[in-house]
Amino acid sequence: MSLESGLAFFAAILIFSVTPGPGVFAVLARALISGARSCFYTNFIFKICHEFCDCLYTLNSLLFIPLMSCLKLPIFLKTFTM
Repeated sequence: MSLESGLAFFAAILIFSVTPGPGVFAVLARALISGARSCFYTNFIFKICHEFCDCLYTLNSLLFIPLMSCLKLPIFLKTFTM
């Protein structure tokens, strides 16, 4: 990776990390419409869903990616062997 592409990748990651997602806008909209007390449940549901998705991602990383590597599927080899 060249220095220019590394800096471009760093800039893209920085922009995406500071940009709020749709969950933040949903909680803010709920707070503006119904008050701060009503957005507690919306925020709680988003947090539960976020933790569930993190568990699925971890499960995928721990189980399925090594399994695909052991099976030597062509799509896996083409993508990750550069």
